[in-house]
Amino acid sequence: MIAQATQHEILPRALDAEQQAVGSVLIEPDRAAEVLRYVRPGEFFHPLHRAAMFTIVNMQRDGLPVDIVIVSQQLAKRPEFKGESATAYLGETGRSVVSGANAVYHAKLVAEANRKRQIHLKARDIAAAALNGESASELFTDLSAFVDDFRRVVGNGTEELPSHTLAEFIRLDHRQNFLIDGVVTEAQPGVWSAKSKSLKTTTAVAASIALATGRPFLGQYEVPEPQPCGIISAESGGATLSESYERICADMGVWPSAIDNLHISTEMPLLTTPEGRDQLERWIEKYGLRAVWIDPTYQAFAGVDDTQLMQMALHLLPLSKIVDRQRCSIIAVHHNKKTPRAGDYYAEPTMDDIQGSGFQQWARFFVMLGRRREWEPTTGQHWLWFRTEGSAGFGSRYHLNLTEGRRSDPGGRIWQLQLCDPQENVELEQAEATATKESNKLSNERAAVCAVLVQYPDGLSWTKALRLSGVSERRWKVVRETMLDEGDVEECQVVLGNRKTPVDGIKLTSTEAT
Repeated sequence: MIAQATQHEILPRALDAEQQAVGSVLIEPDRAAEVLRYVRPGEFFHPLHRAAMFTIVNMQRDGLPVDIVIVSQQLAKRPEFKGESATAYLGETGRSVVSGANAVYHAKLVAEANRKRQIHLKARDIAAAALNGESASELFTDLSAFVDDFRRVVGNGTEELPSHTLAEFIRLDHRQNFLIDGVVTEAQPGVWSAKSKSLKTTTAVAASIALATGRPFLGQYEVPEPQPCGIISAESGGATLSESYERICADMGVWPSAIDNLHISTEMPLLTTPEGRDQLERWIEKYGLRAVWIDPTYQAFAGVDDTQLMQMALHLLPLSKIVDRQRCSIIAVHHNKKTPRAGDYYAEPTMDDIQGSGFQQWARFFVMLGRRREWEPTTGQHWLWFRTEGSAGFGSRYHLNLTEGRRSDPGGRIWQLQLCDPQENVELEQAEATATKESNKLSNERAAVCAVLVQYPDGLSWTKALRLSGVSERRWKVVRETMLDEGDVEECQVVLGNRKTPVDGIKLTSTEAT
């Protein structure tokens, strides 16, 4: 029998976690089953929290609705609340919790504090018995029995494998929420992938700004509410990263100095080590981050053979644990394979293009970019595929046209984008290509006619101008009318040979002739 604590004895406890666990169940009663998987009401240290948990559990067992009024009435009957305001307690506890999503995390802290408390009290018992004449054999037997019981409870230092009956499992809240609608899901791992120099980092920067400010991502994907987030980018360099944030913020109409919930690091933790993962998790926990982009993954997993699925699983599984514990989506900014499928460098990207093993299996959502054609360096224009999909049953595909300009442009680089439906955009690009081809051909034909007429200042008949310029008869009407409309030529009268009667003809206008 473990002795009770004396009034002034300081024992292990987790009072904040107890308040969070009780508050989570108060605002979301269905969380009670999750909490009770890890800690029983009697294991709460604070008498008010312990009484509240007992009351809520008994109400659910009796089929009573768990609402603030009925809980308050029930608590008022308990001796622990003699001289205490149940309503004030419930109000303070409920206000301390924003969401019940972290109920299990806090329940585990309460359970851990209770175990430490039991060890502390047992150690005190053994120490007192040793001073009161019990033999070493009796002390050892008592201690061994305690250790055996304790080991069965805590499983030799490992947590019991959590499970639910089907009925319980169905009643749990399995709703999948989005941080960025149709792009980034809440509290899940993801992959943000593309070949080199296909704007992986830059689009991740745009996504982090959207999430931190609540602005739509790429003007298309809504952000339900602003969330604290972070990016670890160790490849681009501070100057490039800063410049990207400034120009994208300018396009989105926000001041970088006004964003205080977006955290940036250029130091990459080595996520293959416990120390690196702990560094990442402490950073997430310190700022309450809901999403983190890791850019690039080859630095975070340096030295790992990413072709070996089982080896990658050993390093990715701990990241999933961080996602679950912190309710933070971790997004790996990753490279696609250099060798294209079927020899097509500009094909639409899919999960099969993601470099290495493990990432496809680990991630629950994907953002994939790829070039549709080579970029234009003189204008900084990019023509990209932009594709999203996730295991929650969502997906989208667009043509993403981006103009970044050049650093030498007045005002520096910019961020202008257009998302287009692929089918509509293909038809538009085909029409534009046809129009460009027609325009170029017409320009060449006009130039050919001008080159002939410059040799005949007094003009030529329409027929001779057609013959000497080499323009086809089928296109002559279009060329002639265009040149008249654009002021290249003007109509005139031309005398042919010895004929006295002039015929209709054309000559260069005075402007073109000079």
